Amino acid sequence: ERRREAEAQAERETREKITLPAFFETEYLPGAKLTLKADSVRKMEEHVRNWIAPAMGRIPMRDIRQFHLERLRANLAASGRSPRTMQYVFSTLRRVWNKARDKGFPLGPSPTKALDLPRVSNERQRYLSAEEADTLLEALTARSLQTAQMALLALDCGLRFSEIAALTWGCVVVDGNRLLILNGKGDKDRAVPMTARVRDLLDSM
Repeated sequence: ERRREAEAQAERETREKITLPAFFETEYLPGAKLTLKADSVRKMEEHVRNWIAPAMGRIPMRDIRQFHLERLRANLAASGRSPRTMQYVFSTLRRVWNKARDKGFPLGPSPTKALDLPRVSNERQRYLSAEEADTLLEALTARSLQTAQMALLALDCGLRFSEIAALTWGCVVVDGNRLLILNGKGDKDRAVPMTARVRDLLDSM
């Protein structure tokens, strides 16, 4: 009974003293690798390794306060990181924090809620004209045919690089003249129409 009580006390002390990077490595990361895309996991690992750990890596999670997050924000700003990058880093911190709280670690609400971050505008300023798109494709073709082909898919079908890289012949619906995008943004599947020149490109391949 004394041994069990000592083990339980040691476990409680470990949970109370765990740091955010340690929790990320031992508790969060194994599950994330099973449920998130590899690229998302890689970015979160970079956020923890490059930014979160240097700013608060030795502080127990229960002792993290808003001024620690302000220091992290100042480090990001001093390094010239964009407002969007700041938001991604703090999103990683918030997700890890919430997971720890859900698993019973002695934590309150995420301190990121009280932190002001730079606003990011997603408003698109303009699109390439048809002439500009043709000029881009010509310049790319002169340097790399594969890059030009990928740019064509991005321009005509609105695909992201990860979606283009993940395409297989099973995604090409010839009769329906469309491409199936599997596990796209938001882990959602969708279908996009093929333009004539995208169809010609795939036919040539």
